[in-house]
Amino acid sequence: MTEPRRSDCAICMAEDVEQIRKCLETGSETPDCDCDGQGEPPLLKASRLGRVSVSQVLLEFGAQIDAPCREDSSTALIAAVAGGHLELAQLLIQRGADLNRQRKDGKFALMLAVEAKSFELMKLLLQTKGVKMGLTDIRGKSLLSYAIDANCLKTAQLLIEHGADVNGPYDRARPLLPVSMYMDGREEIFHALLNAGADVNAMDNNGRTALEVAVIKGNREAVKELLQAGSDANRIDSLMDTTCLIEVAVRGFKDIFHDLLTHGARIDLANATGAPELLKELTLLDKDLERMDYSGDTALSNAVKNGHFHAVKVLVEAGAKIGHVNKDGLSCVQIADRNGHTEIKTYLMEKAAEPLEPKELSEQLSEAMERAGFTSERARLQIGLALVLEEMAREMWLDQRHMCGSYAEGWANNIRQVNGTVGKGSDVDWTLLASDGQKFHFEGMCKCADPAGGYCRLEEGHVVVPDA
Repeated sequence: MTEPRRSDCAICMAEDVEQIRKCLETGSETPDCDCDGQGEPPLLKASRLGRVSVSQVLLEFGAQIDAPCREDSSTALIAAVAGGHLELAQLLIQRGADLNRQRKDGKFALMLAVEAKSFELMKLLLQTKGVKMGLTDIRGKSLLSYAIDANCLKTAQLLIEHGADVNGPYDRARPLLPVSMYMDGREEIFHALLNAGADVNAMDNNGRTALEVAVIKGNREAVKELLQAGSDANRIDSLMDTTCLIEVAVRGFKDIFHDLLTHGARIDLANATGAPELLKELTLLDKDLERMDYSGDTALSNAVKNGHFHAVKVLVEAGAKIGHVNKDGLSCVQIADRNGHTEIKTYLMEKAAEPLEPKELSEQLSEAMERAGFTSERARLQIGLALVLEEMAREMWLDQRHMCGSYAEGWANNIRQVNGTVGKGSDVDWTLLASDGQKFHFEGMCKCADPAGGYCRLEEGHVVVPDA
């Protein structure tokens, strides 16, 4: 039961500090009396009003520094910070006030300073040993939540510098990073959280990450930053049963579409969500259907591998090449066969059997030859080498010298590696120039004892000549 308000409280009625001191010295009043019947101790009231000298006297006579208000559980420090009274807050902290005492709504001194953007009070509290950075209010909101609400980059940076958890909650349902992207005008705070290591794949209560929010909002710069930081471009939104690629197809964000593809987003996943019709829109956005991932797979070979028949048909109809071979040397038909996708295999074989247009056939032949190393630059080099060998043969014939072994200039050598080394299985021979009458002694066939120059031997159809 609430006590009736006292109208004769000497402390309340005192007009100066000395009168209050006299009341306390004589014992007519106590420093913790409920002078107004509202459960608000004198020290708390003095702190709320910013009366430093009165607070000093009350503390001198033993006032309980953390005595709470009956109504909302505020303490003197909470009241001083809420009122923006820096000097009084310093006094209370010096006297040992509890920095982390929370009101009924869960807010504590530092949270109130953040909410009010009171930088001097924030610095004072953050520099005091023992302040807890991970406290949340009754709604689950953290210190950084209030920095986002206030749209104050300076506050966010200050909190992060002092150890605020960038992966903490915005509230009970959402992490900080997706919210900072969702709320308009918070780009700088978003960057601060991202640069401080916020989890880019943290999901809100709707199952969305910061990347999905950025895609929906068409924020390309944020999309690129999140992808570079490791956001999953292929995650399926459990709430909307969609992917980032489908979202950009619906909204027509062509640039973002290409950014997603560059970071491994898979076109064929559109079919996994039961939306093959959107795949057609994706193919219109991306004319380069032969773009390969790290495994050398295209959108079509990925769709084949995962058994997405509708995606396969859409991509083939859009012009994707059935004959593409990935880094494992597997064509789309072989991938379908290896993964047991019989229906897809049959479809691809039927499509592959259809007559090709001359231009398409020429493109496929050109691609196959280039992949094997038969480039125009190499052709010019080999022609020049052949002419040199031909001239050498004429000169040697006149000199009664002969060529023994392979006469080839190396055209069949398959250079597949980027560093110029030969491909596995390539046949590389050396040509031996021999003078007239020179003899070769074959190991196992020659009866000469210890022939000069040693024995030659046959290995896989080739003559191996010993070093001179």
